[in-house]
Amino acid sequence: MKLLKISLLAMLILVSSYAYSEESENGLKHESQLGYVLNGGNSESETTSFKQQTEYSWTEDVLKLSGHYVQSSGVVTDTSTGTSRNEITSENWEARLRYERVLTPKKFNVFTTYGWYGDRFQGVKEGYSTDLGGKYFLENSKVIKHFFELGYQYRKELLQVNPTPACVGVGSCGHPEFHYLRLYTQLDYVYSKNLSLGLWVEYLPSITDFSDDQRINYSPYLTSVLTDMFSLKVSYEGRYRYKTAAPGLKNTDYTFTTALVAKF
Repeated sequence: MKLLKISLLAMLILVSSYAYSEESENGLKHESQLGYVLNGGNSESETTSFKQQTEYSWTEDVLKLSGHYVQSSGVVTDTSTGTSRNEITSENWEARLRYERVLTPKKFNVFTTYGWYGDRFQGVKEGYSTDLGGKYFLENSKVIKHFFELGYQYRKELLQVNPTPACVGVGSCGHPEFHYLRLYTQLDYVYSKNLSLGLWVEYLPSITDFSDDQRINYSPYLTSVLTDMFSLKVSYEGRYRYKTAAPGLKNTDYTFTTALVAKF
């Protein structure tokens, strides 16, 4: 089963490479990331992560389709019975479609985004989000790319349990709606031909309940170029909620990933 997962993900990258390579000159770009960690011996666990982003640009329009899936599982032993079982210990996923309109080349864009996601260990069975805003570049060169985004975000989530009475958002406690001001910045720096660094930060303060509802997402990352197509990427992604979706959960979740990246 473990080998099957690796084979399927590797085949997906190769098929995507074949499908898009001939069209890359027409403004189509594709990036896939595959990470897999397997531990054995005294402790057994496995972690699988997959991310992809496809972008197509024409004239003054850009369309992006992206998504990711991360799952970790390990063997848990019941000390009272001595029996062991394999359990999923973390799992989150997202699919996102984004449209950008270039108003000033290399300077200012407007965008709208629709996303569908889930993170059951953060208490969210599934949710969707809609963004609308503007994107402004402070620097847009081959060496440094730095931009800010400012806009509005709407979310609606289906929670694993009803957090009453300590619920946030508006509407039903088990199926709440959220209204956020969205502030986002990203900086990418090409240090050398084979090494680049980056950082993005997203801040979501609630418009309806600022004192109880704020979120911060962030990720520093490092990319080492191996060949013209393949790179090795190391990243840390943190997801913070000022008030958790259910009592007893931690405010911050994080994922540390080392992945093989294919660009074409």
